[in-house]
Amino acid sequence: MQAQENTTYAIICDNAVTQLFTKEDFSEWNEENILAIPLTAEQVSWVKVGDRFDSASQSIIKPSLDEFKTKALEFVNLNFEYEVSALKDELLPLDEQLTWDSQKSEAKAFLSSKNPNDAPLLSVLANARGQELEALANKVLEKSNDYNAKIALLVGNRQKLQAQIQNAQSISELENLQYISPLKEA
Repeated sequence: MQAQENTTYAIICDNAVTQLFTKEDFSEWNEENILAIPLTAEQVSWVKVGDRFDSASQSIIKPSLDEFKTKALEFVNLNFEYEVSALKDELLPLDEQLTWDSQKSEAKAFLSSKNPNDAPLLSVLANARGQELEALANKVLEKSNDYNAKIALLVGNRQKLQAQIQNAQSISELENLQYISPLKEA
């Protein structure tokens, strides 16, 4: 089969849409091996990979509003989790993650008391780095505050999007939903 100009197709496998393509992606395919159906202009606006296909009627089943909401929530949560993971990797390398909670609590205790005995881990780290304990304690809290501020932006963004999804009254409201990182805006 040869693809037509200005037409989007859906590849169907195991009664689900597995790929969307145009002539620019695949100009032709073997119909004996690949079930590809052309989409109407209206279908192009809502058909997504993973949508169900009814083999009896040879049609893609339009998801319900609740199904769209579930997919939208999965999309938002996936993006959120990716950003949190990337932020953690950027700001807290593995060696710091192992002792991060201790570093924060010791930094607060030391800066409050100025007693090095309140910060045994930080004392060892500061000594190994050839750094003043107070400077290291301040740096730990600065980094912690920066991390928490960025996490707060991500959590707030996710909660805003989750509310938009839950309050959506139509599929068209969800089709236009985008996850825009608040960290790229900040």
